[in-house]
Amino acid sequence: MTDRLRLFVAFDVPEEQRLHVRSATEPLRPFLPSARWTRVEDQHVTLKFIGWVEGSQQEPIVDVCRAVARRHASAEMTLAGVGAFPSRTRVRVLWAGIDDPSGLGVGLAEDLAAALEPLGIGREERSFTPHLTLARLKTPRRVDEGALAADLGPPAPFLVDAFVLYRSHLSPKGARYEAMERFLLA
Repeated sequence: MTDRLRLFVAFDVPEEQRLHVRSATEPLRPFLPSARWTRVEDQHVTLKFIGWVEGSQQEPIVDVCRAVARRHASAEMTLAGVGAFPSRTRVRVLWAGIDDPSGLGVGLAEDLAAALEPLGIGREERSFTPHLTLARLKTPRRVDEGALAADLGPPAPFLVDAFVLYRSHLSPKGARYEAMERFLLA
């Protein structure tokens, strides 16, 4: 029997920026008492959620990621405020936005989706919104929009020069992410 893997592709945001976001969003915690907050070390920007695949699909997925990485040049991005899905007044996911002036994130997400499709990995119906997930709620919570104001301060640019194929290990204590392979951009 082949091992099944739960995979996704993401790029990392420097730890300094993630720690800054945690500090800036600390005052929001009382407004979301039932939220499950994402550990700083687990925060990343998901480009493509692949889901469960057979272990035999890992190499073809790695080959696709390698090819996509060669087609994109590195670029700078910045953190850009706090938002929520499905909306700022009805919170199920709280996130920190990413300002991507070069369009690298969208380009990578679209390229990965198209390149993985022939392997039987479906496209997302939602459009790609680059973000760091900060917290999740099982049941959406109504929140006064002003309560989610968090000042992330002046934007500090960071370089995105690679992305990672991650494996997600699920357990009752939450997911643990394992970096399978890192792909440097052209």
